[in-house]
Amino acid sequence: MNNKFSVSINKKIEKFNKKIKIPGDKSCSIRAILFASQCIGLSKIKSLLESEDVLDCINSLKKSLGVKIVKKNNIYQVYGNGLNSFKVKNIITKF
Repeated sequence: MNNKFSVSINKKIEKFNKKIKIPGDKSCSIRAILFASQCIGLSKIKSLLESEDVLDCINSLKKSLGVKIVKKNNIYQVYGNGLNSFKVKNIITKF
């Protein structure tokens, strides 16, 4: 089944200033970091599960894509610059 679809966003969210409680599991922690890196401005994430996979995701975003992520008092501060703002370095991949 090859269904194709497209999404059209008519209204941009100007400001999202709410606290969201996310369970401390690996998948939710990685998603929280990824979403925060694509938002515009500062996102604060508490109680992030610090598993090896989550820390690898954070390091990849910082080192490979130029996202500023700082940990202060067990709160991760993610400084997002919006979609299409990742700084990609020249990466050589061998297959």
